[in-house]
Amino acid sequence: MHEINYLTKVVYEIQDLAETLAANGNKVVFVDYEADYRKRGPFINLNPSNLKTKVFENVKRSYGGRSIKIVRPGLYGIWGVDRFSAWLTNFIEINKIIKKENIDCIILYSVFTNGLQSVYWGKRHNIPVMFRSIDVVHELLPPYYRWLKPFGVEVEKVIYRSADKILAMTERMGDFAKRMGTANDNIISLPLAVNLK
Repeated sequence: MHEINYLTKVVYEIQDLAETLAANGNKVVFVDYEADYRKRGPFINLNPSNLKTKVFENVKRSYGGRSIKIVRPGLYGIWGVDRFSAWLTNFIEINKIIKKENIDCIILYSVFTNGLQSVYWGKRHNIPVMFRSIDVVHELLPPYYRWLKPFGVEVEKVIYRSADKILAMTERMGDFAKRMGTANDNIISLPLAVNLK
């Protein structure tokens, strides 16, 4: 789960991890968010049909990985309504995906768009949720959402406290997880991998 566009975002850890898991024999379904629609203007995707989920099969972007399935819950493309509509469509779609795809583990990168939904449905379906801690997410809010920062901190704390395990990219991210309320024994150090080829 993430709140970026898997298909257009520069290739980094999210694609590497997902496609490496697939290369190791796992079935991977990646839930993303059409973040770049805003570049096309403030009133794009006004058609209600854009609330429908899009599915992209056999996606491969990372070197050495295997293809995965991308599921993109719809959104209503008006600035200020987009994230809220995506929050609702993600809530509905994540439950469907878990049932349809027989999901046995959730790896979560996002907080605001589908973080709470992932934790909620993980608990409801008794599926472990691993939060991949690579950023202080509330600090990444764009300028037009800065006023939400205090709320963002609280949502981030819920994710850190509710996830079954925190996969910390660095020691400092592990320390941040502790400050956000994660128990020591729920933090696993998982540094970035390097492919020397």
